[in-house]
Formats: sequence, structure tokens, C-alpha cells
Amino acid sequence: MVRRILAVVSSVLLLGSLWLVQNAFAGHTSVSLAPSAWPMFRKNTLHTGQSSHNGPAGNQVRWVYTATDAISSSPALGPDGSIYVGSWDNNLYALNPTAR
Repeated sequence: MVRRILAVVSSVLLLGSLWLVQNAFAGHTSVSLAPSAWPMFRKNTLHTGQSSHNGPAGNQVRWVYTATDAISSSPALGPDGSIYVGSWDNNLYALNPTAR
């Protein structure tokens, strides 16, 4: 019983510490980001990943690409609209659905 209480107390203290650290850097403005709507991975220095834009109204699949192995990375969007993803087949794919 004592071990369980100590585990709960340790968890609460750890989560509280993480919250304090996150909030201590919430107003940190010395980082200079690129002048872009999405200047870094997960959008901002807090890595919220939240967009201010609404997504599509429906969920219609427009195109599909089948890689030779599993995709192992988050997609990155290039300035020309190409989508870059890494795969377990050790390739980096540059996909552009409008290119023929």
C-alpha cells in the first residue's frame, strides 16, 4: 500500500514538474521562426500542431500512392506542393499528385 501511494505521489510530482517547465517556456520569444504559416515541425515552439485553418468538409480520397514498404515518417510538404515521406525501404519519396 505504501509503495502504491509513493508511486502516485511520484507521478503527480513528475507531471507537475513537466507542467511547470512547459509553462515557463510558453512566453519564450527569443526563438526566431521563419516567416511562414507553419515554420517548423508541429507548427510552433510549443509543438501544438494546431492549424488555424479548417480542413476539408468531406473525406473523399483524391489519389493514392503505394510504397514498397511501410511509411516511417511524418509527411513534409515542399514549396511546390510535393509531399516528402520516408519509408522502411530506405527511400525518401517525393510525391506530387499533379505531376505527370
